[in-house]
Amino acid sequence: MLDKCKKIFFTDFFCILLLTGCDNLNLFKADVSNVKENEICYVKQSINYEDSNEIIYNPDMGFYSAVDLQVLYDGVDNLTSKCKEIKKTASKYSGSYSSGAKFDLLHLKFDLSAFSDNAIRAIDDNGKTTKGNTGDLTQEALDGIEQILKAVEDAGKTSIVRFCYDYKYQGQKKYADENNKVIIDNLVKATGNQKKDSNGYRLYTNSKGETVYADVEPNPEDFQTIINHINVIAPLLIKHMNSITAIECGMIGPYGEMHSTTLAKNKGSAEYGYIIEVMDAFLKALGNTKIPFLVRQPAFLKAYISSNENNDKFGLYNDGYLGSGSDLGTFKEDRKTEIEYLMPFTEKTPYGGELCYDDGSNEGLWRARFLNDTVDEMYKVHLSFLNIGWNHHVLKWADSINSYYNEDGVEINDKNLVDIGDGNEERFFQYLIKHMGYRYVLIDSKIGMDNEKKHLGFKLTFKNNGFANIPYHREKIMTVIFVKDDEKVSEQIVSNQIFDGKEKEFYVSISNLPQGEYQVFLKISDSNEDKSYPIELANTDIWDNTWNANEIGSIIK
Repeated sequence: MLDKCKKIFFTDFFCILLLTGCDNLNLFKADVSNVKENEICYVKQSINYEDSNEIIYNPDMGFYSAVDLQVLYDGVDNLTSKCKEIKKTASKYSGSYSSGAKFDLLHLKFDLSAFSDNAIRAIDDNGKTTKGNTGDLTQEALDGIEQILKAVEDAGKTSIVRFCYDYKYQGQKKYADENNKVIIDNLVKATGNQKKDSNGYRLYTNSKGETVYADVEPNPEDFQTIINHINVIAPLLIKHMNSITAIECGMIGPYGEMHSTTLAKNKGSAEYGYIIEVMDAFLKALGNTKIPFLVRQPAFLKAYISSNENNDKFGLYNDGYLGSGSDLGTFKEDRKTEIEYLMPFTEKTPYGGELCYDDGSNEGLWRARFLNDTVDEMYKVHLSFLNIGWNHHVLKWADSINSYYNEDGVEINDKNLVDIGDGNEERFFQYLIKHMGYRYVLIDSKIGMDNEKKHLGFKLTFKNNGFANIPYHREKIMTVIFVKDDEKVSEQIVSNQIFDGKEKEFYVSISNLPQGEYQVFLKISDSNEDKSYPIELANTDIWDNTWNANEIGSIIK
C-alpha cells in the first residue's frame, strides 16, 4: 500500500499534501458519488497542529463594543455618525488593553423611550420631567433601525441586538419613602457625600437608613404597545439576520434587563406573565428563523417552558456576571443547579453579558480565590461574549501586569492569573479574549488521491479549545481552494457537509484540475459570498488573509 501511495503522490521533504478541485474559479458542487474508498491512499499532511495561543477574531464571539442608539419619531438620532462608528475598523476601546486587541462584535442598544409615555427623557432644575409619547413606531424610525442593521452587514461585523424604553440605558429608577411615595427620579447626579448608586445617581433612604425605590416603569402604559413594537421590529431582524449573533429579549425594565418593574412580576396567577407574553410575541414574530433569543434569567425560561413548548432559540444574557454568587440576582435558586439547567441551551446559543464589580463585598466570583473554578464554569456555560466597556474596574484589573488596580476610589489587589497547566499561568483578560466563543484547532489532516487522479479524499479532525460552540444558527459551508504560484486555480464547495467542529470525511473532484503542484486551503464560511463571515482556525501559520481560508496541505497531480 505504501508503494502504491508513492506512485500516486509526489512527496517532498515534509510529505505535504491536501485538498480539492475544479476547472475554473466558479464555485460548484461536483459529483463524487462514484468514489471508491479502497482506492484512496491517505497521507498525513505536514502542517503545524498546535494551538498558536494567539488571539484570533471570528464572528459571533469575543468582547463586544456597545453602540447607543436613540430611536426618534424622525429616525435614529445622529444616524450618519452612528453608521460610521459601526463601520470603523477599531472600536473606541482598541488599544486600551495590553493585548492590542480589537473589538469587532457589536451590541446594538436601541432606545425606544421616545415612544413611551412613562419614559423620562429629561429633568429640569426644578425636577420637572419630560417624557416620551406612546405610539406606533413611525416609518422613519423603522427605516433608521434598518439602516443601522445594514451598516453592520456592510462592515462585515456581527451584533447582539436589544431594544428597551429606558432613556439612554441609564437604569431609570424611582426612589420612594416608606409609604412607597416617589420622592424624585434618579436622573440627577449625586453631589457631595450623598449615597450613590452604581451609576452615580443619588439614593434616598427611609427612616431606618434603608434604600428603597418604587417599581421602574419606563415602559409604555399600554402593554399592547410593546407587543405592537415587537411585531414591526421583528421583520427587520429577520431581513438582516445574517449579521445578528443573538437577540436579547429586553423591552422592559431598566437597561432592558427585565427586572425592577411590575412587568417583571406575575400577571394575575401567571408567573412572570408579562415577560412570557413579551417572549411569546418575539418568538411568534421571528417564526422559523434560527436567530438565538436570549432572556435575562433562567427563571424566565422555566416559566415559559412550563406553559409552552421549548424552543431551540433560547439562551441567556447575564448582565450581572460574576458580581456575586447569584450573579447579582440572575440565579434565583442554587447556582450550580441552574447552570446545569442552562447547559443544553447554551450548547447551541451564545451566552454572555457584563462582568460586574462586587461593590467591595469581596464576593465577586472573579476574585482570586474563585478564579480558576470560575474559568472551569465558563466551559460549562459556554461563554461567548462580554462587554468590553463594563465593568472597566474588573477588566483593567484582569489585564494588569502586577494584579493590582487602583482608580476612581476602587482598589483591587487580587491575583489575576489563571492556571493553564504545566505550571504556567496567564492573565485573566488574556485567557478570556482567547477562549470566549469557539476556538477550533485542526489536529489531524489526511489527504488521499485515487488511482485515476479524479478524486481527492479528506480526513480532517478538529479540537475546540474555546468555551463555546458555533451558534446553532450559523450553518458554515466548507470550500476547498487550490492555489498555484499565489493564484487561485479552482475552488469547490464540499457537497452535503456543514462545518460543526467535528471530524470530517469528504471527497472532491479533481478530474478537471490541471496537472501541477498546489497548496490546498479550506474555507469555512457562510454561503453568502459577499458577507461570508469566514472562520479562522487557531493553528500557527495556516491562515491566509487573501483567501480567508486555512491551509491544510498540498498536492501534486
